[in-house]
Amino acid sequence: MTETELLTLIRGGENIRVEFKKSTKDVTKDVYDTVCSFSNREGGIIVLG
Repeated sequence: MTETELLTLIRGGENIRVEFKKSTKDVTKDVYDTVCSFSNREGGIIVLG
């Protein structure tokens, strides 16, 4: 994914296939929940930051 594609994705906001997650040192449970959810559907993109 290019920088331009990432910025476009971020500007589009969250939706059924895109989720934004705050991450510091550790991956939190909600990230794992989202991964499980996406794997049981049609996939998706998780943006960590």
